[in-house]
Amino acid sequence: MFKLIIAEDEEMLLGRLSKIVDYNEYGFNLTQLFSNGEDAINYIKANDVDLIISDIKMPGATGLDIAKYVHENKPDTRVVILSGYNEFEYARESIHNNVFDFISKPFRKSEYTQMLKKAYDAIDNSKRQNSGSPYENDAFFRRICYGSHIDEAIIKDEIKRLDLDIDIYKNPCMY
Repeated sequence: MFKLIIAEDEEMLLGRLSKIVDYNEYGFNLTQLFSNGEDAINYIKANDVDLIISDIKMPGATGLDIAKYVHENKPDTRVVILSGYNEFEYARESIHNNVFDFISKPFRKSEYTQMLKKAYDAIDNSKRQNSGSPYENDAFFRRICYGSHIDEAIIKDEIKRLDLDIDIYKNPCMY
């Protein structure tokens, strides 16, 4: 599950956003709700977050302030901006701060769920590319499959590094 936080200063909308979907069905764990941007930024400073959904205008720090902080300090985190404002300047600043998506309020549930799917795919692809997935370690797996001798300690280390659930003593291909 990827970690999600939501920042929205309108209490009623914040409550609706927290219940609009079952976030677990989309691969997200809704970890925190914030009614202002400053609290959200403080949380982000101390915790890893994969996706932030934020209103653009809030007291204290705005959604654009959150996006700027994330862009400068947590580049793997995705930010989605919700806005009731259709001003070009907001969109331009969002792009400048690498905002992942920009949704105009009011929005349809289908738009919201589509954004969640798109965000999940982007985060998942990014984590796979950065994790040393089996696809990036083709040489290691080719050596195993073609019967090349690999020291048992190297196999154990590689399995642990890739976070694979394999018992080399129960898998005849690896012993």
